Amino acid sequence: MNLIIEDINETAVLEFMAWRYEAPYHIYNMSQPGQMDFTEALTYFLNPEYEFHLLNNETGDLLGFFSFGSDAQVPGGNYVPSAIDIGMAIRPDYTGRGLGVHFAETAVSFAVQKYAPPLLRVTIAEFNLRAQKVWRKLGFEKVDWFMATSSKRPFVIMTKTPNA
Repeated sequence: MNLIIEDINETAVLEFMAWRYEAPYHIYNMSQPGQMDFTEALTYFLNPEYEFHLLNNETGDLLGFFSFGSDAQVPGGNYVPSAIDIGMAIRPDYTGRGLGVHFAETAVSFAVQKYAPPLLRVTIAEFNLRAQKVWRKLGFEKVDWFMATSSKRPFVIMTKTPNA
């Protein structure tokens, strides 16, 4: 499957705001009580500061999205030393199908080419063993654990030196 990273747009934001994940992944549903409404979401996701990008297939279908930088950090984590943080969300019907490594490789390749970071970093909910497995397959190692200040959920931080 050929994957294409494109700039984020309003149509895609409205599409992924409607995605619904089954438990226990339902915490990633964006349109739920306490989350952003569509107007707030558009303002947030289209803000260039957060470096959101779309992950599409060759026919233009939206498969997921990435963020690079501060959006991929979770309040309460220790984000030292300097690294590029990668956030990733995959369309619900593409999760659990063995495609995660391919999607994550695409994000890593993009991050290395665009930012030339000294270190790559991901933050993952501790319960999300599927995601942790994906990033471990790419050489990321767990370096920290913390309790998020907002959700009071445990998270892990994993890092990798580019090209290691």
